Parts: sequence; C-alpha cells; structure tokens
Amino acid sequence: GAEVPVTLLWVLVFVAQHYDRKGDHVKALELIDEAIHYTPTVIDLYLTRAKILKHAGDIQRASDECEVARKMDLADRFLNTISTRYALLADKRALAESVVTLFTKDGDNPNNLFDMQCMWFEIEFGRSCLRTKSYGMGLKKLTAVDKHFTDIVEDQFDFHTYCLRKMTLRAYLDLLKCEDSIYKHRFFTQAAYGIIQAYIALHDNPQSGGGEAVDAEMEGLSESEKKKLISKRRRAERKLVEDAKESEEKSKKDG
Repeated sequence: GAEVPVTLLWVLVFVAQHYDRKGDHVKALELIDEAIHYTPTVIDLYLTRAKILKHAGDIQRASDECEVARKMDLADRFLNTISTRYALLADKRALAESVVTLFTKDGDNPNNLFDMQCMWFEIEFGRSCLRTKSYGMGLKKLTAVDKHFTDIVEDQFDFHTYCLRKMTLRAYLDLLKCEDSIYKHRFFTQAAYGIIQAYIALHDNPQSGGGEAVDAEMEGLSESEKKKLISKRRRAERKLVEDAKESEEKSKKDG
C-alpha cells in the first residue's frame, strides 16, 4: 500500500541528522528546511534545526530557533529548558533568566533557582560570564554551586538519627556511599574548573574584574544603563569577597 504522508517527514529528518553527523551542515540544513516546509507545525523539526546550527557554529541562530520552538508550546517545561540552555550558550543571559523563571514559584525571581539548587543553570550562566569576561557575576554563580554541595554534606547529619530511628538502614548506607563521593559529581567538577579559570584570569589581568568589557548584556543599553550594570557587577564582586572572608573567619573559629 501507499506510504502515509508523515513517513516522508521523518525520512527527511533522519537524513538531515545523518548529514549533520557527517559534518555536512549545509546539506543538513537544506533537508531540515524541506521538512519544516512540508510540515511546519512539528516542534521537533525546529529543535533539530537548532542542533544543526549549533554544530555549524552559529549558536546565535540556534538560540533563536529554540525560542521559536518554545513559543509553539508555552506550557512545555522541556522546551523552556532547552531554550534557556541555548540562550546561555549564545551569552543571552537576560533572555535566559526571563525564560527559565517562567516556571519558578515566584515568577521573575531568580533567587528561586538558588533555593532549588538549580546547578545546571548556575554553571551555564557562570560559563557565559567567563566567556564575556564578567568574572564577578561568573564567580557568584559558580561559587553558589560549591555552596550547594557544602549544604548537601552538612544536611546528611539530619538523617543520621532519623534513619536509625526509622530503621531505614539500606537507604542510610546508600546515603553514606553517596556522600563519600559527592565531590566527584560532574556539577561540582565543572563549577570548580570554572572558578579556577576565573581566578587565574583575574590574577593575570586584575583590571578585567570590573566588568568593563562589552558583552551581550551591554548591547542596546544607553551609557547610563551600562554604568549601572557595571556598578551592579562591582557590588556583586565585593560581596563575593566579603562572603569569602566571613567564611574563612568562620572556619578558623570552628577549627
């Protein structure tokens, strides 16, 4: 019998992904564009196109394509996350924050992400800051990940008496094994690597710590708005240093 019409669509997607894997991004884009023209309402096609553009090195257009896909279904958390990731890869941090907070409890409050220990966002945000030489804000996000792991280690003490009282010993042993290797987790190693990169860059070029470099967040801002943004970054960096000193003094007292 005759093939159903949707078969051609997924054949085009498969072949586009094949050429993308081979590195022939021009041919892959031609095929995925043909698929989109054939059935423009399928969201997966736009995500595939974004992935091809990313592999081709055009991360700005890839981010735009993810936004197109997200807006086709505003209730989809997965599309929200993908669009946020691509926006951060494109160093569109303001867009990423506005998109990711759409599904948080208090709407536009980024602090919710810290409270929920949303480490993938903090790591990607920090990496974006490092790429644009906004080291103060980058360190703030990356050291937040370090604090999460410190909290995880300290929180285990709450479970010691509870597990023994409830006799959930197998779960208790799993917890202890997890805590033994907690600092091997990829989120911690990624954040630690970013923190090291930031401190090395600040050591080699102390003047770059003020955030004077023009980045994606500066685009389209007036001179007064740019000064406000730079001032905000400096305050964040000073607070970071003060927090580090307080933490050091506390550890000395505890020791």
